[in-house]
Amino acid sequence: PMEDIVHTVRQVKADALALSIIYPTDDVRVEQDLRALRRPLPPGVAVVAGGSGAPSYAEALRDAGAQVISSLGGLRQW
Repeated sequence: PMEDIVHTVRQVKADALALSIIYPTDDVRVEQDLRALRRPLPPGVAVVAGGSGAPSYAEALRDAGAQVISSLGGLRQW
């Protein structure tokens, strides 16, 4: 659940959050959670998302300030 992810980011004082989205690719709740992700995160935490399901949620991820990547090379460049 997204609450657990946010809790862990806060607990470890993470500078970045990397999400791998595989399945499902059409879940309204996942889309809503992704759109709401930025609000509870501490300021300055960068968010990147990849995986085969990430393109399905690209708009929601961009709304959350996340960068969508399409390959491990993209992650390395990030």
